[in-house]
Amino acid sequence: MPSKRKTRKRKAAEGGEADFESTAKKSSKDDSGRTFSPEAAAEFERAVDENTVDSYLARVEIWAQGFLKSAGIPEHLRPVRVLPDGGWRDDLPRSWRKRKRASVLAPGERVATVVGLVEDSPESPEWFAARALRWASITRERIEENDAVQAVWAATYLMQNIETAGYKLDLEKFVDSGRRSLEAGSKSWQRFRPERE
Repeated sequence: MPSKRKTRKRKAAEGGEADFESTAKKSSKDDSGRTFSPEAAAEFERAVDENTVDSYLARVEIWAQGFLKSAGIPEHLRPVRVLPDGGWRDDLPRSWRKRKRASVLAPGERVATVVGLVEDSPESPEWFAARALRWASITRERIEENDAVQAVWAATYLMQNIETAGYKLDLEKFVDSGRRSLEAGSKSWQRFRPERE
């Protein structure tokens, strides 16, 4: 006599009423016999939806854009007008590339993207955020182009950037904390030192 599982598979293959999804929804037990509540099943479905490449890239972009915005840097990859005083304005006309530079830019102004604005301060938090935004954008573009190999390469660079940022920024916090402790200890020593002499 065939098992219930084989019967369900055969019925599904023959176009019967049983298929994998309908039987999985009816069943509240997994292979080990544990039962799951409807809330746990809903939580699992939500976790699966949140752990897609698209949702991961969206979270990276939201983090990077929020960080860049709080630092006063453009939170997008479009070129911006960089003013002589170091400020920037997002007012370049769409056809700025086709025009002569003198008709678009005033003396001392230049055009840059967020990556160009932070290139002078490598490995700063803003630099990591700009690079994360750039690699997330490139990964999205490659996925939309169905170029799996390049999408994986871009995602790998994105992950390396995030890992390096986490390591370096955590290390900076640790070093900064140690530096503050040493300064406080030095001030404390200087305060008590005259009393001992």
